Amino acid sequence: MALGAAGAWHAWRTGARDVLTLALVALAAAAVGSAAGARIVGIPLDTGAAAVPLIALLAGRGSAMAWVAGGWPRAAAGILLAWCAWTGVATWWSGAR
Repeated sequence: MALGAAGAWHAWRTGARDVLTLALVALAAAAVGSAAGARIVGIPLDTGAAAVPLIALLAGRGSAMAWVAGGWPRAAAGILLAWCAWTGVATWWSGAR
């Protein structure tokens, strides 16, 4: 979540208009639109699951921004990415048994 917030902040601050940013905006609009539509119609929707791809792409953008910056942002991104990888492997391993 921290890397995703950093990626969103960086995209907003730079006013990026590249393909990835436009895809993120479209994905966010689709997630919000589907959640609103499901709410209006009364269909239960797991909005958390709908936001996972958006958060993952923003986290990638945030970690890339931090890696390019160097210094302590690179160290923080490295620690967060290692923690995410460890958590993913540990979760997968515990479910595989």
